[in-house]
Amino acid sequence: MIEINKNQEINVSLKIKTLVVDPEELDGIDEEIVSILERIIEDDLSCMEELEAVLGDQAREEMELCTEAVLRINADGCVEIEYLENEDDEQMRAISRIIFHPQSPALVSMTKEGAVRTFLSFEEGKTHICTYDTPFMPLKIYVESRAVDNRLLECGSLHLNYVLNFQNDTPRHFVVDIDMKETANGELYGISAIKE
Repeated sequence: MIEINKNQEINVSLKIKTLVVDPEELDGIDEEIVSILERIIEDDLSCMEELEAVLGDQAREEMELCTEAVLRINADGCVEIEYLENEDDEQMRAISRIIFHPQSPALVSMTKEGAVRTFLSFEEGKTHICTYDTPFMPLKIYVESRAVDNRLLECGSLHLNYVLNFQNDTPRHFVVDIDMKETANGELYGISAIKE
């Protein structure tokens, strides 16, 4: 446990695991796959191995990002975790932020600023209309959050289970798990107090 003051920055490392299920990639959805997907949507993550056995690499993509980040309390009193994505690719490089207020950790926002700009909001059981700005035009994204478990302040973990729907596109299902560790000693930490 550590304390953090407003205007103080703490170096942390993030491990972000993302599972993406794209139903459009499936050749045909049998009842077993539908059942497993429904359990994942309801946040029963114990069936992930079943999904892997049934689908293999078909219709699912797993990504893992390990990166350095900065944890701070911003001017509005919100917790902000900022990190760089695609550092080696000049065109895809983006600054990403995870933002939430300590008084309402169940509402989490994620932003990306780079070649494309996004603003996504996650709140369990709710659908938020968000934006995805491309160089050509902004697009609406519907973010339907199935589960939001934000324990970044207590033990350094964030779990998101959500469906993204781009206007007339096929919805894609995401399960994201983030682990945060203090860079100095590598132990998971929480914030015991936020001082003014």
